[in-house]
Amino acid sequence: YLAKVDSSKRSKLINDADSSYHAYMRMVTGRYAKEMIAKVASFGYSPTSASHETLIKQTYALPDGTSVDIGTERYDTGEVLFGRESATRSELVHDTFGSADPIQNLVCDAVFACPRDQQASLLATVVLSGGGACIPGIVDRLRLETENIIHAHTPGWRVKVLAPGTTERRICSWLGGSIVASLSGFTENWMTKKEYDEQGAAGILRKCP
Repeated sequence: YLAKVDSSKRSKLINDADSSYHAYMRMVTGRYAKEMIAKVASFGYSPTSASHETLIKQTYALPDGTSVDIGTERYDTGEVLFGRESATRSELVHDTFGSADPIQNLVCDAVFACPRDQQASLLATVVLSGGGACIPGIVDRLRLETENIIHAHTPGWRVKVLAPGTTERRICSWLGGSIVASLSGFTENWMTKKEYDEQGAAGILRKCP
């Protein structure tokens, strides 16, 4: 195919592919590093505290063989999730990803949006899934951060965070979807591509009101 393409277009195609590949590999390298060395700090941790500077460093080998010592950065990912990053990191995160609420706030907002008589049972079945949920320490930290908010209103309520093993946790949403889709009684709710093209997203609500 490239042999038949004009030389100027061929060069652009190759450059675009090269740039796309490098961007993908940077993302993969970052994900591997996160899963290997990142950690969520205990409840009450502060990025600006003196103990923050004495955290044990860990050596990580990059794909090109270069070794780097990573100290406080190991905890930055977790602190971003809980909205506790330092001022410098906060500015970087906002510039990169935009504004986002801490995950404990998202949990509480979702629960408080439900009827009052269901809120306690919902807090007892908080399910954690996804690649970012595989960082060691995140389950206990989310429970304590959420309880810290909840207890300001209802001291007697308890939060229970459910999380399968890290292998399943990473793809939990896909596993759940595949199980539901495989149920014999669910076939009547399937929507074909032709139906979607004709009806759009509104057709989904008619199939699954």
